Amino acid sequence: MGNEVIALMAHDLWDEWEQVLPRLQAALPLSEVKPYFAYRREHLEHEWRWQPEPATSWDEGQIGLYGPYTIIFMRRRVLTVWFPTPWWEFLTESDVRSSMRELFGRFARVFGQSRWVYCGDTSDNTTDTLEETLAGLRELYGPPAPPSSRSM
Repeated sequence: MGNEVIALMAHDLWDEWEQVLPRLQAALPLSEVKPYFAYRREHLEHEWRWQPEPATSWDEGQIGLYGPYTIIFMRRRVLTVWFPTPWWEFLTESDVRSSMRELFGRFARVFGQSRWVYCGDTSDNTTDTLEETLAGLRELYGPPAPPSSRSM
């Protein structure tokens, strides 16, 4: 699978996407996200804030939201949350995995979700719904590994 960690989750905020930015800023300010990436010095040089990515548009069915060390691709009903954390580290390092789980949980709360799926970024074949996306992943890669498996 992919090189870096992503999380896929459903949402129902497409028509309210502009309200997502202040929610993200309140729930995930730079000062609280920064410690998750302290080991990745190249990302600490930038003082990012949550903002829409200008090359994406609501009319095209995808909005990119850039934030501290994070990019969210918001489609009509599915989000892809990308982090600059290597997939192999997520699979093999329990402290990295714990940090990512906590951080993804914070994102999920912003979007009113309790379920998300981890995968490598090259496996992101996002479709209209999370269920369709998961069905596509199962078709390409087989069933998901158990949560305790190192082969996620």
